[in-house]
Amino acid sequence: MYTAESLSIIEEVLENERREVAFFRRLSERIKTPLGKAVFRDYAEKGKEHCKSLRTLHQELSARSGAADPQSSSGSTVMDHDDYEAKLSRSMDRALADFDDLTALDIAARFVRKTTRFISRSYESLRDPAHKEVLRAIELAERENFIHLKNIEEYLKNPHGWFREMEHHGLDGA
Repeated sequence: MYTAESLSIIEEVLENERREVAFFRRLSERIKTPLGKAVFRDYAEKGKEHCKSLRTLHQELSARSGAADPQSSSGSTVMDHDDYEAKLSRSMDRALADFDDLTALDIAARFVRKTTRFISRSYESLRDPAHKEVLRAIELAERENFIHLKNIEEYLKNPHGWFREMEHHGLDGA
């Protein structure tokens, strides 16, 4: 039925998630602040969990259709989402070449935003509700990571303003 289409989508998302894990591992080794190291290690671990979920889903679909394991696939892309691969490579190269902590956080946030958009488009392409649910959960986790990265970036740029915002985040009882 739609198994071949779903398999190709899951393979693409899995491959991109693997790249994200590798990117965050490299950043965790190179970033100077302990906070940044911990954040990027945490994101790499979360990404590994996402990969595990995607591999499980892929194995389930492969069993239905008799397709190959994603680790043995050629890695060719089936869908073109705004030339995702090229944008991803340029962002990674820029983050690792012009390296400082704020640049790394900014590039990581953009990277996560691109990944979120890619997953969102992939999610919309799936027809099976169970498969959509898996991708939707990963998309929500990626959105949370993006917000978290932007929050850390704001803190590093202006700690006093960040604390002021956290203290006075709403109306004063009006």
